[in-house]
Amino acid sequence: MIRNASTILILASIALAAPALVAQASTAQTQSTSSAKATTAWVLGIASFSSPDEAASQILDTIPRLVVSRLKVLPTRQTPAADTAEAASLTELRARFTAGADLAAKLDARASSFLDPAMDPNARKSGIDAADKLVAASAEKLSAATAEDPGKAGLAPAVAPAIRETKLWDGYAKGQLIAAPAEGLAERAKAAKSASVDLLATGVVTLSSGYAKVVFSGYDSALDREVFSWKFFCSLDDPDPVASEIADRLERWVAGRDFARLELALQPTQAELLVEGKAVMGNPRVAYAYDARPLRIEASAPGFETLESSVTLELGERRNLELSLRVLSTGQVALDVDPIDSSVSLDSMPMGKAPLTIPLDGNRAIVSVSAPGRETQNRVLPASGDSSISIKLDPSDGLGPSGRISAAKDRFFSSFGLFMVSIPFSTLSASVYNIYTDSYYRSASEGMYNARNVSIGVMAAALATTGVTLCLAGLRLVKYLKVARQ
Repeated sequence: MIRNASTILILASIALAAPALVAQASTAQTQSTSSAKATTAWVLGIASFSSPDEAASQILDTIPRLVVSRLKVLPTRQTPAADTAEAASLTELRARFTAGADLAAKLDARASSFLDPAMDPNARKSGIDAADKLVAASAEKLSAATAEDPGKAGLAPAVAPAIRETKLWDGYAKGQLIAAPAEGLAERAKAAKSASVDLLATGVVTLSSGYAKVVFSGYDSALDREVFSWKFFCSLDDPDPVASEIADRLERWVAGRDFARLELALQPTQAELLVEGKAVMGNPRVAYAYDARPLRIEASAPGFETLESSVTLELGERRNLELSLRVLSTGQVALDVDPIDSSVSLDSMPMGKAPLTIPLDGNRAIVSVSAPGRETQNRVLPASGDSSISIKLDPSDGLGPSGRISAAKDRFFSSFGLFMVSIPFSTLSASVYNIYTDSYYRSASEGMYNARNVSIGVMAAALATTGVTLCLAGLRLVKYLKVARQ
């Protein structure tokens, strides 16, 4: 009875103090929370849709994936001042409730130790003393969490709108979607916490009169409540328009203020792009402006002239802009090819038909020339200066560069093998000749004389064979090296 009474008294005091505590949420805590989040991105997560109708299953993943594909680039998130203050107040209230619940638990534990009749009196005293220390520590935590500034009691702190960089949930880069949570704030809170997202967007699809009704809503994890709910209609066969409308409205909601959107297409695509001095990456290249003023644009790439420009956008405007950088010319190469009308490409980029003139941009490049029935040839162009190159395409032998290299290598090794095989025969024939010559000089026999003459012929043939195979191997080695260098 006493334990329950103590718990009720503590919780009742917390409940009575809660309204004033929430309204008075300390500025210091708000500032520390804002500074902690300033370095982190605000994360948007979109879950798979759910539906009670099996016929709608074909678009439950299609619509959120279409929305994600349109939101690869997002504006910075500006949280309204009221929502920032509400989130700070909730944080304060959670901290105070946790401290109060901890104090109530410590008081229950003390009451339990004091009332246990089976406990030895001496042990009861030491137990009560230890419990008192725990109660005092919890009471200090609660006192710190509920401390008020008398001069500001009942007044909400002035909070500026919070602005944070935004990004999509990391799983989308792997082709994943957040699993659709069950109905209820508790389930959405659990799903948002599991995915570590600040806003979890969910959708419910129902069929009505041959159309799909889509209710798209967002759960804010900082406020622990639903912050928007939008209704759309679409055809089951064509969900793209509603996905586009959801993405546009979600983009505006994330921004939290008026903005202009500029999408830029660059040539060459690898060029570096700066808008207002900040690098703009990704595909597409998108920049946002939150006030009506000229945007300074600078684009640059190696071998191209730097482009500087400015664009003025009105708030609410969405504009697409194409920019092409001019090649920085430092010379040219006049290319003449036999046969004419051969196809020419520069670093794998088609340039047209020969003959033609190729401008140089200060970087070495590889020109490739090809024609039907002819062997393709490559040449390395100089980095600068004026020059001319003539290329004659040989008829194709069907082997190709790698095939010719392999064939030349095989011919060289076969000739070298014959040379190595001929060496023992030459050595043996020379040894036989020496033996017959020595025998003839010792015996002066006519038979030895005839055998010596035969050995001379065999040795000469063997040495000639070795010499020929050596020359052939040398020639084929030279040809192999020449083919390999082409």
